[in-house]
Amino acid sequence: MFRRRPAPDPEARRLARGQDAHRRSRRRLVLISAIVIALVVGIPLVLAARMTPDNYGTVAGFMGAVFLFPMTLLCFIQYVVLVVLIFYAAKGYRSLHKPLQGTLRTARRANLAMQGLSKWLARPVIELNARYTAVERFFGGGWLDKPADPSVEKDESHP
Repeated sequence: MFRRRPAPDPEARRLARGQDAHRRSRRRLVLISAIVIALVVGIPLVLAARMTPDNYGTVAGFMGAVFLFPMTLLCFIQYVVLVVLIFYAAKGYRSLHKPLQGTLRTARRANLAMQGLSKWLARPVIELNARYTAVERFFGGGWLDKPADPSVEKDESHP
């Protein structure tokens, strides 16, 4: 007649606990934000409603503090972030110093090797150019100075 209800499986219980915790955290965040908004809006409204000509300065000072204090914190945060970034950049440079030195050394060796290789590759071209110039001087070389286009005159400023 009366049947016992089967116990829920452990996975369903774990999920239900997680959902309850999530709901509680959401309610807590909504409550905290509502309290902060009520304080930020409510206190200045109460002070403005009770203001008399004698306490304008006090209320104005409080209102300035209410609005300027968060702005000051926001402006200060960027300097804190800058200091943290500088600290971690220096820490990162210290850890990368040896690999960077090795890379620089390798780049210098490659540069010197390329300079030697370029001299070795350019030597035959330079020798051919020197032989060609010697042959040109031996035969007079005037035939190379004539322009291909007869309308272009030779510049006499160069010998």
